[in-house]
Parts: sequence; C-alpha cells; structure tokens
Amino acid sequence: YGNHRITGWSQGATEGRVVVGGNGRGSQSNQLSYPIGLSVDRQGNLYVSEYGNQRVQKFNIDQC
Repeated sequence: YGNHRITGWSQGATEGRVVVGGNGRGSQSNQLSYPIGLSVDRQGNLYVSEYGNQRVQKFNIDQC
C-alpha cells in the first residue's frame, strides 16, 4: 500500500520482484498511488485499483 507497487513471488523464492509500479507515487502509467485491490483474469491481465488516483489500471502480466 505505502510502497506504491505490486510485488510477486515465485514458488520457493526468498525475495519478491516488482510486477507493476515501483517508480514512486504518481499518476503516470508506470506509477501507482496507494494501490488497494487487484484481480487477474483468464487472459493473464492484472487489474490494479488505486485509492490515490481513483482509477483501475490494466497490465498484461506476461509483459511485466
């Protein structure tokens, strides 16, 4: 939430990797502002809702 990023972990990994965001708080397409929810669809798209920007962004997980 306060890191303005979404991280993921591979099975057995000891550290996560930044999937989206991680470029500081902001409103550009590569930035997040207080992400509060996420969902993944069958096509491999990740949807991230943000409190700070009052938007939902769509990301292709294969390109993250």
